[in-house]
This record gives sequence, structure tokens and C-alpha cells, in this order.
Amino acid sequence: MIKRTLLVVAIVVAAVSVFVFGCALYGDIPDVDLPNQVDVTIADAENAYGGYRSAGENIDWSHSNGEHRLIESYVALESWDQEEVDRLLLGHDADFEAMDRANTRAVCYGPVPESFFEARPDPEPFIRLMRLRRLRAVNYALADDDRAVQDIRALLVYSKKYESGATSLTQFLVGRILSVSCYELINTLLMKELLDHAELLDLASALEEADPGRSGYRRAIVLDAQRTLAFVDEFKEGLLNRECPDCDKAIEFFSLANHSLIDSPDWYKNYLLMPNRTKRRILMQQDHLLDLVDNPAVCWEYSTQKPSELARKLHPLNTTLMPNGVGAAISGAATGSQLKSYTGMCQSVLKCEVLYRVLRLKIAARLYLLDRGTRIDSLEDLVPEYLPAVPADPFGESSIRFTPKTGMVHSVGYDCIDSDAKVAEAEIDAANFNLNPSSQPRDFVFQLHSGAGDE
Repeated sequence: MIKRTLLVVAIVVAAVSVFVFGCALYGDIPDVDLPNQVDVTIADAENAYGGYRSAGENIDWSHSNGEHRLIESYVALESWDQEEVDRLLLGHDADFEAMDRANTRAVCYGPVPESFFEARPDPEPFIRLMRLRRLRAVNYALADDDRAVQDIRALLVYSKKYESGATSLTQFLVGRILSVSCYELINTLLMKELLDHAELLDLASALEEADPGRSGYRRAIVLDAQRTLAFVDEFKEGLLNRECPDCDKAIEFFSLANHSLIDSPDWYKNYLLMPNRTKRRILMQQDHLLDLVDNPAVCWEYSTQKPSELARKLHPLNTTLMPNGVGAAISGAATGSQLKSYTGMCQSVLKCEVLYRVLRLKIAARLYLLDRGTRIDSLEDLVPEYLPAVPADPFGESSIRFTPKTGMVHSVGYDCIDSDAKVAEAEIDAANFNLNPSSQPRDFVFQLHSGAGDE
């Protein structure tokens, strides 16, 4: 028995070693922490810097990997500016495959202007160069770094102008998705509006072709992201026209919007395999999901969570009705049993009008939180016309106070009356509502009135 165990361990270790070596030798995705693993020292790089700067165009790139490590060292030091890096990479027929293995996002730093591509009609060297830029951009995206936005937008401009087939941006993303968390990457690209509907569909098809036996749930989440994006656009259009979207679509939106953020592959894969009727039943009957639909304060709270935190709270094994921190946000006092009774009372108001009002709050919150104030024009489009209406506190005035910096809901009063929720328009306190991201964060204050007589 011991020998068998040792044999299994040895086989696993050998397999992992071969895989790691293969990735290092042939893989398209170098380690993101290469600056800490450079074989040459910083002093070596600085000593050689002057000679390489003056003779950069004469480097024999295929001679030795040592040159690649030196180049990497000074670029990691940011010793060269963008023009010098471009001259070094594009001034000769470089061994870009070796560069791919030896360099990471540090190789090509800085935004890529569109004019950079327009001035060079031959796409081949730029396709290779952009593979390095993509590594940097996608790694930033996975690290939730705002620099990914301008980089990936530049990549999309470039890809649409020069690339097709196997060299397309979607093909590159396929390799990244098959090796990292699909959920983090897709949601980052989707919510920052870096991929449109057609590109998401292309990405799903490319995933299927790249790994038909194992990419099913990855492909499914990309398609879900595409459908979510399409529905959000349609929903916002409906808001502009003051029309109420179809209830079934609104329910399906919750299915997509909430679960596409969950970073548990097994959970999500099982969910995707369920028929639509089962998905809807889960959505309507599970307490922790019903709360999202039925209670705008909880909806707001959940919209601020990181994917890993959201996964923990929404995991089907988590039977707590109101997980950590959320219960305390509801009036600061309500117990789990009280909230459950509220949920029972409110089941009958799960209709289009209530979903309409809760959804627009969630969309507006997500727009602000995910971009941290960078897409001000989008948020202003939703405020105050599409943000304010939420079920009101029937016992008098109350408020939801939300601090962007901490993502916390400080206080809220909420209840519902019979099957017809009285809904009032919220008034935004101008003195506490600030959309300027350069200033100190302030609270959003939504004053909720009893809404007596308002339908």
C-alpha cells in the first residue's frame, strides 16, 4: 500500500514537472512574476545597458538567451522609454518566440496609439509584438488593474485592423482562459466593455474548437456573459423608453448576472446543466437568491462584493439566509427570522414592476462600483432618472447610505405591504452626492419616503 502511494506521488510530481517545463519552453503565457526570477542581476543589466542602448539594432537575437534576460532586466527597471523599446523590437527580424518565453508584461509598457499601427502596413512584426502587449494587458486585467483598459482597447483596435484567424485576439484569450480563472477574466473584460457581443460569440466558438472535450462550461460562461450583456443593453433601452421588460427576461437576468460572477467552476457547471425550469425554481425558492430579487438593500450590498466573496455567500451549501454583514445592514437590527418573514410576505410582489425598480438600482450600482468612478458619463445617465425608485419604508422616512470607498451599506429601512408594494421615488441629497472621482469619497444618500398613495 505504501509503495503504491509513493508510486502515485512520484508519477504526479513527474507529470507536474513535465507540464511546467513544457509551459516554460513552449507556452504562450510566461510567468507574471518574471522580474523576480531574472537570472542576471540588476547590476549586470546596468553595466551592459550603455552598450546595448547604442548597438540595439545590431543585436543577434538568436545567439543566446542571455541577451533576452539582460533586455528583460533593464526593461523591468524601466530604463528604456517606449520609443527605444519599439526600435529594439521592430528594427530587425527578432526571435519573437524566444522573447515570448523570456519576457512578460514589462517588455512593452505604455499605451499603444492607433497611429502606431496605421503607419506600418506590414502586420506580421506587429502581430508578434502585440502578443507581448497582450500578456501585459491580460495580466493587468486579472489583477484588476485599470491600466488593462487602455491596453486591451488598443489591442482590439489593432486586432480588428490587422488580424484574422489563428492570430486573432479571441484565439489569444482562449489560451489564457484555458489556463486561468475564466470567470475573473471574462467578467473583467465584459464589465469594462472591452468585448462586444460578436467578440464574445467568437470567443465561445474558439473555446469549443481549442478544447472540445473540456471547455464546455468555459464556453457556457462566455455565452452567458454575451446574453447578459445583450440583456443589460436591452434593459437599459427599456428604461429609457419607460417600458417594463418581460418578467421572464428579468428573472433570467438575475440568473446570468449573479451566477456569472461566481468563481466556483463545479458549482457553476452544475447550474448550467440544469433545465431552465429548474434554474427558475432555484431562483424563486432559494432564500439567499430570493433576497436579491426582493430586497433592494441586499441587492445593493451584493453588487459590491468581489467574485470570491459573492461565491461564498451564494454557494448552495451556505444555508444562512443573510450571510455575514448583510443582515446587519438591514435596519441594523432585523434578525434572520424577521427577514425570512419579510421574504415570505414579499413573494407575491415578485412581478415586473418590482423587478424593474430593483434591477435599475443594481445596474447603476454595478456601473459605478466596477469602474470606481471612471465611467462618470454612464452613471450620470442613470442618475437620478433610473436609480432612485425602490420599495419604501412604510413606517416613515428612512435612508440607504452608501460609501463608495468601503462599499458598505450603513443603514436602511425596508418592508413591504401585502402584495402591492408601495413604491416612492427617492430624492438624492445633492449636498452628499458627488460624482467627481478626484475628490474625497462621500456618501450617497437616498432619502426614502413612505410613498403613501404612490403606486
